[in-house]
Amino acid sequence: MNILRTTASIATLIALGVLNTACNDKPETLPAEPSAVTAEAAKTPEPVTESVMAEPEAPPAMASASDEKPFIAMTEVDVVTAEVRAINQETREVTLAVEGGDINVVVGEQVQNLGQVKVGDTVVAEYLNQLTLELVDGEGLEAGEAFAEVAERAEQGELPGMMAAAEDVKVFMVEAIDLDDNTFKLRDPAGDVHKFTARHPENLKLADVGDALIVTTKTAVAVEVMPAAE
Repeated sequence: MNILRTTASIATLIALGVLNTACNDKPETLPAEPSAVTAEAAKTPEPVTESVMAEPEAPPAMASASDEKPFIAMTEVDVVTAEVRAINQETREVTLAVEGGDINVVVGEQVQNLGQVKVGDTVVAEYLNQLTLELVDGEGLEAGEAFAEVAERAEQGELPGMMAAAEDVKVFMVEAIDLDDNTFKLRDPAGDVHKFTARHPENLKLADVGDALIVTTKTAVAVEVMPAAE
């Protein structure tokens, strides 16, 4: 079963085509990632006029095709494995051996291939959380937001497995830059303008009024059951 949902403005969809170059300073108006790596990402905008930029303490890897506009990317990938110790097909209760001991879980009816699972099989779950910020020339762009998600599960008769992913893109427009005051203003997708203080003043020198700050958050999870070795 495949599910795909998208909501986007025209301007944001245009921005989706240039998502590989973001500002080193991320405002508190940006969405927070559900992971330790992105815990310092900013939160949903509040009706305030000034705030201080939130940044990771350790400098993240930076790259830019032109070496002119800042780009930042933070990615966290986790892989968890568990061995099937016991399984009750009638109650759908499965005992898994994980680091630290055994756990019991009741598998929902949405897992249609539980009958294919046997003791000794291995469950592998992979999780991805990513936050990228990219500062680009804002010509032809406007503040906006786009969201897409996709989900898929194993076909009938196969070992259980699933994949789900979501991507959220927000475009913020640079409305003003004050190098003397070390501040700048961003217009968010709702049309509100917020003033921020940059933690790294050198980044302001790389930005121009009219630029677009593209903030992308991605989350993904994949679960697969691997058969026990013969």
